[in-house]
Amino acid sequence: MAEQDGMKADSNHPPGIAVKIQQLLESMGANDFEPRVVNQLQDFMFKYVTDTLLDAESYAEHAGKPAGTVEMNDVMLAIQARTAYTFVQPPSQDMLSTVADRVNAREIPKFPAQKSGLLIPEDKDCITSQSYQLLSE
Repeated sequence: MAEQDGMKADSNHPPGIAVKIQQLLESMGANDFEPRVVNQLQDFMFKYVTDTLLDAESYAEHAGKPAGTVEMNDVMLAIQARTAYTFVQPPSQDMLSTVADRVNAREIPKFPAQKSGLLIPEDKDCITSQSYQLLSE
């Protein structure tokens, strides 16, 4: 049996990296999660680190460094490049404020007073309305 992070990797104990991921989730307040979450995070982490290191190796080769030589600057460049297109940055507060002002400037539709029951606006006035059209062939 091989030891990983001070814990034996056998059928009774998860591998050390899985334990670390569980501890990380619990430290962030996620105390109730399915075991598959740990596996998914482990797969994501492995793929992200592997792809980032391969990118760093490519950058190092492009910079004329000997094959197999990767420095911290290469890794940092690979992380920055990957972050730019892998993770979506949230919109700025100014942009959200502009969109909110535009949406809130629209007048709320008037409902007829003579109708009873639940009054729902027309589809064209709902945010959840269909925003596309299907073309017939």
